[in-house]
Amino acid sequence: MLSTLFSLLTPPAHATDADAVLALAQDAGRWISAQAIDVDGGRAWPDDALAPDAVSLDLGNGVAGKIVFFVALYNATGNRKYLDEAIAGGDYLRRQLEAPDAFSGERRAGLYSGLSGALVAFRNLATVNTGEDGETDMRHALIRAQALAAIESIEHRLLNWAVADGGGVYWSRTFNDLLFGDAGTVLALSGRAGEPGTTPVKSGALRLGERMARADEGAYWLFRRDKEFNLPNFSHGAAGITYVLATAAAAWDEPRIANAAAAGADYLASIAERRSGLTLMPYGWPAENWDGLYEFGWAHGIAGDLLTLTRLEQSGIRIDTAVALKRELLATLSKSGLPGEPAPPLAEPSTPHDLRFGRAGVLYVLSAVDPEGSAELCEALWQYLDAHAVRSNGTAYWPLEAPAFMGGGRQAQTGILHGAAGIGLALLEYHAAMSGSAPYFEMPDLPRSR
Repeated sequence: MLSTLFSLLTPPAHATDADAVLALAQDAGRWISAQAIDVDGGRAWPDDALAPDAVSLDLGNGVAGKIVFFVALYNATGNRKYLDEAIAGGDYLRRQLEAPDAFSGERRAGLYSGLSGALVAFRNLATVNTGEDGETDMRHALIRAQALAAIESIEHRLLNWAVADGGGVYWSRTFNDLLFGDAGTVLALSGRAGEPGTTPVKSGALRLGERMARADEGAYWLFRRDKEFNLPNFSHGAAGITYVLATAAAAWDEPRIANAAAAGADYLASIAERRSGLTLMPYGWPAENWDGLYEFGWAHGIAGDLLTLTRLEQSGIRIDTAVALKRELLATLSKSGLPGEPAPPLAEPSTPHDLRFGRAGVLYVLSAVDPEGSAELCEALWQYLDAHAVRSNGTAYWPLEAPAFMGGGRQAQTGILHGAAGIGLALLEYHAAMSGSAPYFEMPDLPRSR
């Protein structure tokens, strides 16, 4: 009897840990806030706190990504200072987008590199509720009205950027992928299915489906149409594009798009390698340094592929294939040695902590698609991130030694892909899963199983 009473009075074992997870996310938010600078009469955050002159607008490294993070922090805590940060970022981003060349080049429409990412930021801002009676809260009405106007303007610009090509549509002459290219643009816009103006988006999805290389076991897409790089995982190849096509197939009930997604699923299953009880996904071809390279992360490894397999399940495309491979990849992560040194042949990525390549990306994905089955690994990953945070005066961040393709040298990134905002989003996704809360933010490439 006493033991029963004690169990009723004792909070769940993870309650303190959930509070600690949220506290670390808030520490990251305070650190990003402390880096803010005045730019063109507005408030923004540099991409790298150690090089504060560079302020980009995109979702991956720039202001748009920080807006999503601060909206998420506000939704998790109700603390208006985080909403104020998000609003300030939105005001700055709206003003910058008034310039027609705010985004330029072959990546200008991309999800993580271009205008599509700004769409994600304003969609998150449009959903905030600033009080118990949000319908009559004038501040809420103003925030929502400004965000909706920005969304309409961005969608209009993206649709105008679409280039007709032989019955299909493209936005980038070069990039196919989810991170920089047409796949990410189609994903950002595919939520408009059935609305006026969606014909270019559907045509873009069909073009993606039809412009693929055939293999005996399925289909794949090159990262860039001008280079023979096959990077099959989530950020640059078959996994990410299959995710987008599965999403678009569900939006438009279009058999040709669904068939392309199914071919992508078959290809992913065909390249999976089994050895020593692990299921591995190759990094890519044809560079010699990619031979025998296997990663665990969101961009080029197992974690990102889990997102695609979850979306295939949800879309009813190749369900048996998706469920079986997802089970194998989850089992591999459980035996991977993470959060410590990965078990060979899994390799340590170029950046160990962040969402794009590192352990935060694994926590982000597992918290969304397998929070109960992977609870032990999620706990270990959050403890790793907690232990590796650099703290000062109630703030936390994760510096890195950047690889050459990121410019090299020591950096203190603030953004989603490599910085504190991305690690913060992973922590908030984990906190929501632990506490049974509704998600604090929405990303078009993050499906949830809960």
